[in-house]
Amino acid sequence: MSIRFGTSGWRAVIADEFTYANVGKATRAICRYLKTEGTTDSKTLIIGHDSRFMGERFSAFAGGIAATGGFRVLLCSGPTPTPAISFAIRDQKACGAINFTASHNPPEYQGIKFSTADGAPALPEITGKIEALVEGDLAINGGGGSVEEFNPQPAYLDDLRKKVHFSLIENSNGKFAYDPLWGTGRGYLDEILQKHGLEVETLHDWRDVTFGGRSPEPAEAQLEELRRTVIEKKLSLGVATDGDADRFGIIDSGGEFITPNQLVALLTDYLAESR
Repeated sequence: MSIRFGTSGWRAVIADEFTYANVGKATRAICRYLKTEGTTDSKTLIIGHDSRFMGERFSAFAGGIAATGGFRVLLCSGPTPTPAISFAIRDQKACGAINFTASHNPPEYQGIKFSTADGAPALPEITGKIEALVEGDLAINGGGGSVEEFNPQPAYLDDLRKKVHFSLIENSNGKFAYDPLWGTGRGYLDEILQKHGLEVETLHDWRDVTFGGRSPEPAEAQLEELRRTVIEKKLSLGVATDGDADRFGIIDSGGEFITPNQLVALLTDYLAESR
């Protein structure tokens, strides 16, 4: 079986191709790449996971391998959004991150997304080198590494407070609904809004490794319950995020779905005209 990384990492069905053996191969290949061609001297490596089945176990397994290779592993203490992991890389001056996520794929999938020291997903020229290493000598020498439990949430939310004008949202007197689709956004978006005194109706805010028996994708067809909540409770806005909280869907006060492309246009106008 060949391990192939796309722009969103390597994804495969759990217990079919996504096994401990293959996770070990991929982890060792990433560590070898960081040791030989990484762009920083840092030996700090973030390892996290979304809310999928076995995420914490695969993360701990990978953390042990990386520590054996001499890395200081910061192991995320619970399901963590991909954007929070990207922020943590830069905030902790890490050499990169191994994120166990299959994003919005069906629940039987798991995956590994590797991000580089800038917090961005690894580009094809990097993942191609990692794929080549998977097939080669996977010994990683070093020793002296460690594994530490790490909660990226407080620093990430503090950074958001510096970048977002929450006072404007507070003064809007808006009421919101949020659907994390059983994913990692719970405890992040809803918490920061509530801490700023905003009323938030949260749906599906518990861990379900089956995501309700469907793909955790915030597409219009998946957000009917969110739409009903917004309309029936006369809310200002409904927001949904996917399994690892790096995709979103928006329902306006009239129950209309706003596509991500439409929202990007609105955000661009706001940044150009108001910020």
